[in-house]
Amino acid sequence: MSQHVDELLWEYIRQDDHKAFEVLFVRYYRELTNTAFYYSSNSEEAEEVAADVLHRLWQRRDALEIGSSLKAYLKVATRNATFNMLRKKMLVMEELTDNVANDYSTAADDRLAVKDIEDDITKALAQLTARQREIFRMYRFQDYDAAEIAQLLNLSEGTVNYQLHKANKRLKEYFRVLSKKTGQLSTD
Repeated sequence: MSQHVDELLWEYIRQDDHKAFEVLFVRYYRELTNTAFYYSSNSEEAEEVAADVLHRLWQRRDALEIGSSLKAYLKVATRNATFNMLRKKMLVMEELTDNVANDYSTAADDRLAVKDIEDDITKALAQLTARQREIFRMYRFQDYDAAEIAQLLNLSEGTVNYQLHKANKRLKEYFRVLSKKTGQLSTD
């Protein structure tokens, strides 16, 4: 019965029926959030992944062929999107960690734990405005390009690029000030 309802919803969605998509969204959002949370252990990121999977389903509805059940497809897509987000996050963290670690002196302070560096990054991200943080996360952690972010947030692409520029500038400044305060980073 449930699979039959999903098949009908999918057919309506493929015919650009927004109401059918809303029903599907309500039907699966919480379950997909739980699936993403299982792998990420972060409720905010899990909600973003679930919404992103459903949004991409809508965007690709014309070309997408679902061979299995819709529910199975959505769960696998959510798992994969969560893994991709975690991989991207790890790469960014490694890059930032490498940049920070390369600048630390060779003294005993050079042996900072990864947790300390992650805390510095979290504090740095907290320096951004909510909009900058949202755009930065979408760009760096969720692999959206500026045009996609602009469309999703109903902003101009120029505004998105400007906010990314300001976010990068603030983060660089934060780490520059941190380096002066701690004396552990070089001050390029």
